[in-house]
Order: sequence, then structure tokens, then C-alpha cells
Amino acid sequence: MVKRFLTHPGVIVAVLFLGQFAFWFFFMPEQPTIKSASPRYDSSSALLQWAVFFIIFEASIILGTLIPVSQKYRVALQEGHIRFWWRWALIIMSFALLGELVYIRTFLQNPELFSELLTPGNLAALGELARSERRVGISSLNNLFLLSTAILAVLSFHPHVPKPWVSRARWWLAGLGLAVVLHAFFLAARMFFVYYLLVILAAYFILQKVSTRLIFYALITLAALIWIGELFRSGAAFAKSNQLPLISPEVQVYTWERLAQGYFAADFNNTLIMMSCNPSMQLWSTTMLAGPLGIQAYYDQCPGWQGVDGTVNVLALWWYDWGWTSIVVAIVTGFVLGALYKLRLAVYHLRPEGFYFLLAFPGLFSILRINFFFLTIWVLPFLFLALVHLTYLIRISLKGTKQ
Repeated sequence: MVKRFLTHPGVIVAVLFLGQFAFWFFFMPEQPTIKSASPRYDSSSALLQWAVFFIIFEASIILGTLIPVSQKYRVALQEGHIRFWWRWALIIMSFALLGELVYIRTFLQNPELFSELLTPGNLAALGELARSERRVGISSLNNLFLLSTAILAVLSFHPHVPKPWVSRARWWLAGLGLAVVLHAFFLAARMFFVYYLLVILAAYFILQKVSTRLIFYALITLAALIWIGELFRSGAAFAKSNQLPLISPEVQVYTWERLAQGYFAADFNNTLIMMSCNPSMQLWSTTMLAGPLGIQAYYDQCPGWQGVDGTVNVLALWWYDWGWTSIVVAIVTGFVLGALYKLRLAVYHLRPEGFYFLLAFPGLFSILRINFFFLTIWVLPFLFLALVHLTYLIRISLKGTKQ
């Protein structure tokens, strides 16, 4: 029962969304104590509107988990199934590597920038430089690491995959993890490693027995990663400008204030501001299509918006793009998440249906801050998995014809 709740989208969304509200309620000061943060924004009507959207979204997730799904899963795996997924993992990693090379081409063309990465306080600025130079469609292929992680994690933890394959998958998973760590650390993209860990945890929770100790260690690890990431991102810059050691109490306090007023509580504060704002009705301004479509809607122009941190709870992002029709977006997205959760056990016999939920799992956490399911970090791995799914069905069909 506990194991099921560890990956249940309804439970995760409820805990995180209500936790975000509680964090804002208790830790958001009336006036900010750090630069670029916003003052506390109170609006009972916006809070009520958010609560209504939240209840609709949560109810839709629960409804999606109620769809009937066959529970007949193959126990003995065929060698061909394992080889099929192994080959696709390598192909997908190759595309991800291509995307990463294009993403960091500015550094490859200017090797002197690598030395600047090691200078305290430069990580955030250089990370922004890499993002500003990215080429949509090519560099975005590095997001495919998410799908490779899901495949390798399943092969690593599946109880019926032969040990030689398990060992091989775990070595490659560790190598991929190292690459993700380097990207996350040097390009100020700490969420990449968080996504990597969340996919692995989801696969482990589904395929293996889970102990309370493991859950505790997983939570501590995620919290430490978030803290260390922010410490090197903004804490290092603060330490440099104030000539303080990175481990000094002043830097640690500043890191906490950044996390609270710039992220956790701020995201909900921004949510209330946007819920009070008239929707742009641009439909795609908070998605990956905003740039290609040339959409010029900026939600930081909403009355009451004073900070520079632009992350917002997804319910407010949907509201800004779709207005009251975002209720439909919440219903559809919630139902799909619930349905994907119901299909998660398909990974037991390496069917593609189960992998969709592994890709969606990090999004349950990220929608606290971004429109995850409408960005390339989700869309590209999803589309590639759909392609893999198609080749899987063709393969099964051809085998059936031969028989």
C-alpha cells in the first residue's frame, strides 16, 4: 500500500501543492529580505480560484486512475525484448549527445570559457549564456536523456532481467548520470539531475521492494541536491561579492532566503499574482511553442508583479494562457496522468505503455514551478517513446505474421 502511494500522482500532487501553499503561508515575508524578490501578495479571491482549480485537477487525476487495465503481465522475459530496449537506449543516448554538443557549442568554440566555469559565482551567468545560444530543435535533443534514463533504470531494476544485462545497464546508467551531473553543475541546470534521480526512483519503486530507510535516504538526497545546487548557483555569487567563505553561516542563510523567497514560497506568491491577472488567452505563451510562434505575452507584466523570478505553479500558467477554459486543460492533463499511472506496471514485461509514466513522474514535481508537460523536457522524450512504441507494435505484428 505504501509503495503504491510513493508514485501515485494524486498523492504526490496533493502533498506538493498543499505543501507549497503552506510554505508560502508560513515563510513568505511581507517585505523581501533579498534583492529581486517580491513582497508577499495576499488575495482571497485568487486563493479561492487556485483552490477550485486544484480540486478539479486532483479529482481528474483520481478519475484517471480508475480506468480498467488488464493486470496480466509476463514474468519470464525474452532475450529479444531486452535487446530491443537496449538498442533503443543507445540510439536515444546518441541523439541526446548530439543535442548536448550543440547546446555547449559556445564553450567548444571558446575553450577559455571552461576555466571560467570553475570561478566561484560564474555558474549561473555561464549557464544562461549556454541557454541563450541554444538552437531550438537540435540542442533540445539533450532532453532525451530522460528516456534513456527510464529504459536503463528498468533494465537495472527489473527482477527478471538476467544479471549480465543488469550489470551492463547499471554501468551505462551511472555513466549517463555522470554526464547529467556535469551538465547540471557547470551549466546551472540542477533540475536535470533531479529529473534523472526521480525517473530512477520511480522505476525502483515500481519494480523493487521499497524500505522506509530507502525512502528517507531518497528524500535527504533530493533535499541535499537542491540545497547544494542553489549554494553553488546563487550562494557562491553572494559569497564572492561579500568576500565570504562558501560555508559561512551568512552564505547558508542567504541560500535559504533565496530558496524560500526566490523559489518555494515565491512560486506560490507568483501564482496568486497571476490568478489575479487577466488571462492573455495566447494559449501557448508558457509552452515550448511561444518562441517559434512569436508570442509576445509576458506574464511578468501582471499588476503586482515585482520580482524577477518567473517560476509559477502550473495552474496559474494554464489560467494565464487559457482563462477559464484552462479547467478543460486541467481535466485532460489530470486524467491522462492518472491513466499513465494505471499503466505503469506494464514495465514488468517491458511494454512501452509503462515507460510513459516514468517520463511523467518528474513532471509531478516540476509543475510546482513550470509548465512541464508542454515543454521540450517532456514533449521530445514522449514523442521518441511514441516512435519506439510504434516500432515495438510493428515488431510484434511481424512476429505474429511469421508464426
